[in-house]
Amino acid sequence: FGKRMIALLSIFFLAVVLWGAGQEDKTLTLQIGDKKLKDKTMKVTSGKIYSAQEGKPIPFSKMIAEMKDCDFIYVGETHDSLPMHEIQARIIQALYEQDRDLSIGLEMFPVVYQDALNKWSLGILSQDEFIQESRWYVNWNFNFGFYEGIFRLAKENRIPVYALNAPREIITKIRMGGWNGLSEEEKKIVPNPDLSH
Repeated sequence: FGKRMIALLSIFFLAVVLWGAGQEDKTLTLQIGDKKLKDKTMKVTSGKIYSAQEGKPIPFSKMIAEMKDCDFIYVGETHDSLPMHEIQARIIQALYEQDRDLSIGLEMFPVVYQDALNKWSLGILSQDEFIQESRWYVNWNFNFGFYEGIFRLAKENRIPVYALNAPREIITKIRMGGWNGLSEEEKKIVPNPDLSH
C-alpha cells in the first residue's frame, strides 16, 4: 500500500424498533472511536462537512488538511448515490494533489480479482475489459457509472487500487463452520479475527 489508503466503505442504515416510549436510539451513540468524543453529539444538516473535534461545520479544504497525516481514511457511501461517489472522487483528488503516495481500497472487491484492479491502474484495460475481467456485475452488481469518476481518476494518475474483501466462498465457509473450517490457504486470505474487543 502507499503511505495513505483511502478505503471506500459502505454505510448501512439500520432500522431499530424501540420497545417503549422515550428510549434513546443507541445505534447513534456507539461507544467506538476517539474516547474524547465518545459521548459527544451534534446536530448536522445535509450539504455541510462537520468536524467532530470542533463540533461545527468546516470547509472542505480544512477537512483535507486534517486528513493529510492520516494513514487510513475511511469514506462511507450509499451505493446508488452518485453525489456520494462524486464526493469520494473529490476527496481522493484533493489528497492526491497533496501527496502522490496514495492508494485506494475497495471494500466490495474480493482479493482474488486484484489482478484486474492492477491492470486497470496501469492503464492496460479498457472500461469494458475491466468490467468483464473483474466480474463487476457478479461481484458488486451496482452500475459502474456510480464509480466511474473514481476509477477514471485512479487510471489517469496511476493510483494503485486494492481489493479489500474476502471471496464470497470464504465468507460463506466462515459463516457455516467458523474460521477453523478454512483451509490453510484460505486462512492466509482471512487472518483469524480477534473478537475479544
